Amino acid sequence: MDSSCLKLPYQDEYVSIDEDLAGLTILHLQSGPWGPHITRLAKQFRAKRIDFRATEDWTDTDLSFLKEFGELQSLDVELPFQWAEHTLDFLAYVPNLTSLNLRAGPRVRWEKIETLKRLRELAVFLRSPGPEPRPIEFSALTDLVRCRLGWTPAWNSVLKAKQIKDLQIHEIYNNIPAQLTHLDCSSLLGLERLTLLGCKRLKSITLGSDVRIRELWVNGSPRLHLGSLLGEHLEKLTVIGNVASEWEEIAKAKRLKRLDISFASKLRSAPFIKELPMLELVSISGKLPEDEEAYMKAINDRFRAKRKKEAKIA
Repeated sequence: MDSSCLKLPYQDEYVSIDEDLAGLTILHLQSGPWGPHITRLAKQFRAKRIDFRATEDWTDTDLSFLKEFGELQSLDVELPFQWAEHTLDFLAYVPNLTSLNLRAGPRVRWEKIETLKRLRELAVFLRSPGPEPRPIEFSALTDLVRCRLGWTPAWNSVLKAKQIKDLQIHEIYNNIPAQLTHLDCSSLLGLERLTLLGCKRLKSITLGSDVRIRELWVNGSPRLHLGSLLGEHLEKLTVIGNVASEWEEIAKAKRLKRLDISFASKLRSAPFIKELPMLELVSISGKLPEDEEAYMKAINDRFRAKRKKEAKIA
């Protein structure tokens, strides 16, 4: 269940209905097939998002209930890996989606996603490694600003989608046909936030000269050289595990406000934090020299005192 839920208006053994922080009503099908009573519940609560996990015995016909929800805003679907012949035709029932999270096997017709012209958020993941999936032309989704995907060469057109501001790349499986060693983001002119998860062989990233990365999250990329990612516009940096760069390079990110480094076994000292004049919050796991620990504590104490003062004024 979504941890952002404010309340639980309804729940039984098959369905739960939540309301998120933005006031969006979400219907979760927890188990069993979809039935008319669930459609009635969704309409009663005016659900704008539906989440479900299809089982092996579902067919395209079982998804026809979506015809009742032409104005649906968000859909979260997991299809069985073996459902090789699935067409994704059900997406035609929900043309107004602005958010789609889809997990399926490689043989589904992934290109059907391109018909959802109002999509602003998209997450696509293969259920498990297998044959190369059908390609998706991400640049066809002209309103898309946030994209999360499990990396596969078939989906590399995401790197040409100029409108994307927030990109997350997950490299989950070690036996995919071509693991990432270089990521060319030079065409992502609007990119502001980049997240890399499990890209174990990734060594370098190319950015366009006008790209302004403000947030960077790196988890499990020990061969990566941060390089140009530490630009003048970077405000938030999270690194989990080691990277190939010298840690001192972080001092180049003079506008950095938040820094979090954890499980970095090669980091013994962090004098560079004293060269970051705008730093507001910092967390570096492990034992650092006493003066650096004291410096971090002073920064964090100042931030908390400021927030406490602002809360009192409000």
